[in-house]
Amino acid sequence: MAGSITPWTVSCAALSPLVYGILCTRIGRGTLSKQYVWAFAAGLASSYIAFLAERGLASAGFIVGEGHLFFGFLTLVAVPEEVAKLATLLGLMTPATGARISILLLGCFIGVGFAAAENVIYLQNFGADVLVVRFFTATAFHTFNGILMARILTTTAIVDESFRIVSSLASAVLLHGAYDALIANGAQNGGQFVFVLAFSVAAGYVSLKVMRPNTI
Repeated sequence: MAGSITPWTVSCAALSPLVYGILCTRIGRGTLSKQYVWAFAAGLASSYIAFLAERGLASAGFIVGEGHLFFGFLTLVAVPEEVAKLATLLGLMTPATGARISILLLGCFIGVGFAAAENVIYLQNFGADVLVVRFFTATAFHTFNGILMARILTTTAIVDESFRIVSSLASAVLLHGAYDALIANGAQNGGQFVFVLAFSVAAGYVSLKVMRPNTI
């Protein structure tokens, strides 16, 4: 596997998720700007922070048991990763962020950056072939789940800010836990993770369409 790692494959691993960022920007009728570059970089960093948290839990003896896959992935993978992404999003949101669509795109690019960092790790462990599979699965999931998180975080349907934060985190964690557990148990469930992936993509896409500015 190590022989397949070249500067080209590393570049593809790190930069290919940006295709989703550009696509989502077009869907949301946004404009690529410096704040999304920072969001991408922050997403990369948040992946490392989540990795340290996951490694700490593993070192403490916490593992994902086969009998409790959903609960294991929920607590040991989804919670650290989605907390890291949400904290990054909250840190990047300022009064200067602009319209609500801009916050959704921040969530998008944080997810894109997170997926890029994971791609590099998977490339090192499994080789270049895994990048194609991840582009249509995990990369898409991180991107659109980030958008959905941002949508709930900024919804006007929930007045209390603290409850919005909790709700946005809970939805992201539940989807992430279900996605990972279904992938891990794919041989038994016939690829049901695709339904979770499709829901996340559809919800994120609709969020961008609904929140994008009207043009004449």
